[in-house]
Amino acid sequence: MLLCICFVLLETYVGTASPIVNGDIVEDPAELPFLCRMHIRGWTKSYFCGAALISADYLITSKYCVSEFYDDDNCVDVKDCYVVCRDLNRAVFDVGEFRVSIRDVFYKSGRSDIAVIRLTEKVHEHKDYDKGVPIVPVTLATVAPEPGDEVLTAGWGQTGFGKRKSQHLRKLTLRVTSVEKLFVKTGVTNKDGEVADTCEGDSGGPLLIWRQGSWEVVGTLKVYISLTPAATT
Repeated sequence: MLLCICFVLLETYVGTASPIVNGDIVEDPAELPFLCRMHIRGWTKSYFCGAALISADYLITSKYCVSEFYDDDNCVDVKDCYVVCRDLNRAVFDVGEFRVSIRDVFYKSGRSDIAVIRLTEKVHEHKDYDKGVPIVPVTLATVAPEPGDEVLTAGWGQTGFGKRKSQHLRKLTLRVTSVEKLFVKTGVTNKDGEVADTCEGDSGGPLLIWRQGSWEVVGTLKVYISLTPAATT
């Protein structure tokens, strides 16, 4: 069985992600209002990743997702590289959904896969901001998760091996099994014993933990492939 594995944890306990297998559809944009879908025009084709707002005009994502931002002038036009906010369904336009172009990206060399995106305008200044639920940026965690902690991730990635990327935003609850330097590992089955993991297309999305009444981001997602059913993330 092919499983997509590996959450990469950044220096401040912020990591990277990819698609949701056996996850639940997110029905209300207020549930994860800070989650956005990022679109980048690459040199061969366009692709998307997840990202999480950490302020009104900055998001956190995976370095892997923005590595082609400056290649061959791929993002010279506003329609080429942008984020979509309040996007529950890629196939239809929802009232309150809107796009903001990406102005710049920032990341460091090395093993860390974290990247920061700067937008051309603050999300609450967009002309369509008042048409939807309030967007509250997610908090950056200052404490690492521990084995046994329950974490949440979400994205529009594949829903299984050989399947297409999800039209709907899906969420998935996982349990941390270990924390090793830059990596957070979780189990890959749900309470019913079914395979439950992120997959291709979920990269860049946040790994979240609920603390003191709000979500904190402890990592971002990057997809890797394993051939072992017992693989962990």
